[in-house]
Amino acid sequence: MAEVIRIAGKSPLCIAVGNNRHGMERMGVPTGGCADFVSHALANRLVGNATEQMTLEMTLIVPKITFADDALFALCGGTAELFLMRDGEKIPVEYGKTQLARCGDVICGGAITRGLRAYLAIDGGIVGVGDLSYDRELSTNMKAGIKCVSKEILSYSCGKKELCALEGIHTEQFSESARELFFGSEFTVSTKSDRMGLRLEGAKLVYKDGFDGNIISEAVVPGDIQVTPDGDPILMLCDCQPTGGYAKIAHIASCDIPRAAQLRPGERIHFSRIAADEAIDRLSNLQHMIETAVENAERSMVIVVNGQRYEVGIRELI
Repeated sequence: MAEVIRIAGKSPLCIAVGNNRHGMERMGVPTGGCADFVSHALANRLVGNATEQMTLEMTLIVPKITFADDALFALCGGTAELFLMRDGEKIPVEYGKTQLARCGDVICGGAITRGLRAYLAIDGGIVGVGDLSYDRELSTNMKAGIKCVSKEILSYSCGKKELCALEGIHTEQFSESARELFFGSEFTVSTKSDRMGLRLEGAKLVYKDGFDGNIISEAVVPGDIQVTPDGDPILMLCDCQPTGGYAKIAHIASCDIPRAAQLRPGERIHFSRIAADEAIDRLSNLQHMIETAVENAERSMVIVVNGQRYEVGIRELI
């Protein structure tokens, strides 16, 4: 392994993440992994990685990042106005497109203004070592060329304020007015939200007489919407606990979990009903979009002349 990037600035939460873990909940281990699996997968695919390779998940702020080696990189998810500094020159960083960084290049950090979390992928994958630097496995992708993704899938996670939800397994514990309010009113994302879940503020969801929201603890998975005895909903995300003791009024469709992960504190959202069959179809369609989203923007190669590396575009002339 060789060091590839160094983190020089501060970010509220900047961590290396992989795919979500499954099968360990029974031992008390949360699903974990990336909060927005769409942006994580797209960034990896843009640099030629398998989707399970780690990316850097950055919340609210993209920190200053220095490249310690030549590398292909890609950014997806929450957007910020970023530049790659190279020998005093500002090179715009384009989201959803492969870019070449040379040793010594610096991504000048900035605030994420659309969405909440950005994902940085490096060809060969990254492995965390300490708090400020990351290694990668030996890269074989430098010749992969420049790739991009369609605007449709690139903007999938950010911007939509409507989440599709199925009725939960404890729906009958809630009053009729609470069920109507859940699907018929807006909720505000609380500042107390994190990777465990989104706390939502708005109409109080009242239980029927004889129910107070407390149940015998049972399995909890990302997408579940629990309601506290006070009537406040909590939408579970990737770091949620494996078990919980609050009743569940709904479960959002898995295809909308990436959208929930990109919601910022203060944003207003609402829920719409969806049938299980339609939710499964939408997830299948989303997975197909991810698999087919990346296309060659141009053919390119890296050559070395007198010790200097150059990225050269290739265009066919007729």
